[in-house]
Amino acid sequence: MRSLKSFNKRMDEVYQEHMEEPKFKKMEYKLTELKAKGDAPKGGKCEFDAVGTMTIHGVSKPLTMPVTIEKGRPEGRTT
Repeated sequence: MRSLKSFNKRMDEVYQEHMEEPKFKKMEYKLTELKAKGDAPKGGKCEFDAVGTMTIHGVSKPLTMPVTIEKGRPEGRTT
């Protein structure tokens, strides 16, 4: 929570106080499933719905969000 910044020091202090930052140090998303949207293309981008649970301030709720995954080169590889 401490790394979430608004670029306004006082606003950050108020936010962290209200979110009880010392007690709830992290926001967490746990992915449980990736649901493909349509057929997987050969190369290029694949679109999914990421299904999981978001926990903020000790409260967990289901959250589904769109995700695009694109094949890339391994680090350090040039060809």
